[in-house]
Amino acid sequence: TVDFVAELNALRAAAPEAQVVVTGLTADFSATLVGNMVDLSAFEEYTDIIVDVLNQHLFAYAAVNTNTTYVEDAADIADAITVTRADHVWGDWYEVTPATEDDNGLERRDCQHCDAYQTRIIPALGHTHAYGAWQYDETEHWHECACGDKIDVAAHYYDDDQDTTCNACGYTRTVGGNTPGGFVGGGGYYWNCNGGKNCPSRQFKDLAEVLDKNPKIWWHEYTDYVIKNKLMNGMEDDLFMPNYTTTRAMLVTILWRQAGSPVVKTDMPFEDVAADTWYTEAVRWAAAKGIVDGMTDTEFAPDAKITREQMVTIFYRYAKYKGVNVTPRNAHLFNKFSDTEEISSWAYDAMKWACGIRFVDGKENNNIDPTGNATRVEMAALIMRFIEYVL
Repeated sequence: TVDFVAELNALRAAAPEAQVVVTGLTADFSATLVGNMVDLSAFEEYTDIIVDVLNQHLFAYAAVNTNTTYVEDAADIADAITVTRADHVWGDWYEVTPATEDDNGLERRDCQHCDAYQTRIIPALGHTHAYGAWQYDETEHWHECACGDKIDVAAHYYDDDQDTTCNACGYTRTVGGNTPGGFVGGGGYYWNCNGGKNCPSRQFKDLAEVLDKNPKIWWHEYTDYVIKNKLMNGMEDDLFMPNYTTTRAMLVTILWRQAGSPVVKTDMPFEDVAADTWYTEAVRWAAAKGIVDGMTDTEFAPDAKITREQMVTIFYRYAKYKGVNVTPRNAHLFNKFSDTEEISSWAYDAMKWACGIRFVDGKENNNIDPTGNATRVEMAALIMRFIEYVL
């Protein structure tokens, strides 16, 4: 008999070109291991014998005339032609380490003919969020899981300035004060102005003329806010020009003032921004902080009318700069609009975020109108909402 098992086990552990000894056919001989094969062709008596040792399953074939008989026991082979391997025969998978919410588990299966085995990961089960009733504070509401994850985070919204109950969560705010004619705006902060002589908006003649007739005009709260907080100035000494279209330089300057008018020591990247304008340092700062890009690499276009998608993108980047979570949420509030395909790719995430937190809403015909513009009083409203509800 041929002691194939012992010899081939030794062969498998040997390095290439190792000498191995096969005994028991009709004579002892040595052969050279070439790659994964034992080539015995140099021995005239065994010119057809090649031993394949690619891995550890060692089965054999014996020649009987022109037929080949499958023999599992190499020790029973006479006049062997080839010794080769069989594939592993795997058993069923069984659990070694169970998976938990946070950690992966492990399972294993074994070969039925040798010590080989395979393992694979059982993915962690993960946490299944469970969100309860609305939770809220003075400015916004949300649903929260016990793990702390929040969804549906949005500012409170009401039917009008006198409505006291949030339409989504039921939060109740206080409306009105003790001052005759006083009223509260749509925000979560208290505002009470009847348009009298101490009204911040009265410093501008064109606003005062409107307030004399209608102190509850929709923009009154917002112009008071931006004027009192020194975020927006007049176009001329005594004119606010409420219906003038907001420009790119105006919005950047408003946010620069809100940030504290910081000074940065960087080169101005835009050739169309002069060194001594009212918006120069604001543009320099916003460009350095990644809050604005130019219309081209060298052109900022400060006097260009700002579009809604440009405006929202600047707010989005400024919020991110201030550490606000700008992950888009409440996708249905964005998907309801019919013209979202008109949004530029660079503004898409910003518009989704702004709609999802109800920072901006659509216009007529269920459109978001990404290329539309905003008047100065519309911008004042956005600035107040942004600072009070987003930052």
